[in-house]
Amino acid sequence: MFATIRAHDVHGAAADWPAIEAEFRSRLSSAATEADSARAIVRVFERLGDVHSHLIVRGAGYAWWRPVDDSTLARLQPLVARGQSETGVTRTATLGGRWRYVRLSGIRAWGTELPAATQAVADSLCSGGNAAGVILDLRVNNGGQLSAMVAGLAAVFGDGDVGSSVDRDGRVTRTFAVKGGALLMNGVEQARSRARCGASFRDLPVAVLLGPVTMSSGSITALMLRGRPRVRLFGEPTADGYTTGNDYFWFDANTSMNLATGVLRDRSGRAYPGAVEPDEAIVAPWDLDHPERDPVVQRAVKWLESGGK
Repeated sequence: MFATIRAHDVHGAAADWPAIEAEFRSRLSSAATEADSARAIVRVFERLGDVHSHLIVRGAGYAWWRPVDDSTLARLQPLVARGQSETGVTRTATLGGRWRYVRLSGIRAWGTELPAATQAVADSLCSGGNAAGVILDLRVNNGGQLSAMVAGLAAVFGDGDVGSSVDRDGRVTRTFAVKGGALLMNGVEQARSRARCGASFRDLPVAVLLGPVTMSSGSITALMLRGRPRVRLFGEPTADGYTTGNDYFWFDANTSMNLATGVLRDRSGRAYPGAVEPDEAIVAPWDLDHPERDPVVQRAVKWLESGGK
């Protein structure tokens, strides 16, 4: 496992590997339980500053999180819980009779579940007929299935390259494009939606809302929209360190590792090793249950009313 991390972890380019390995071997030699051994791996993640990788042993997950102060934790915990409770649910509204509001939460859909999950996003986006602009709320999106999110939103992405990932040596490992309602990774279709919005949606202004529990594929969806004409990001920086491409490595039937192997880049080639920053910072209490009253949504509406430029 250690050799896999040393060879592939995207955070390892400038790491002091001899010191990290010495500490790992010491912890491993004194481990009394399977969990102790797993925590030796977690310490390697910590030394690398890697929050997005995790080890899975007999169904139990082991990972490292950056510590936060009590007041920050008190704010983030209910937001994380809110995102978890809405996993797989897309909530929509029409604001001011013109603006399509879409709150896209995390998606956990794999295999045969993927087509329905992708189409559900597309149907939610297109519900309510024509719109003059879109507000995409990713503030409680804790990630999951990127392909369902991007392919589900293909009507606003339009066709073209949307991003890529690079390994720790700067080599391109993945390319991403949207074409005909599908997300392609390295030219291979990952998911597809049948958009019912009409071609005009690809030209609409899109306000993207971010927050501190936006992470993983939620953050990646946002950065893939950056650079599209008439897109602006509002709110707060996303969770730091979750904009990575991950790969699974299996060691035996009971042990696997989801390892961060690449950093995501937007369509301009800009890499995001930390957080996705908004274009316009807004720190204010949210009202997720009444988006028309939410200060971040209200600022997004003002931008849309100005023409989205």
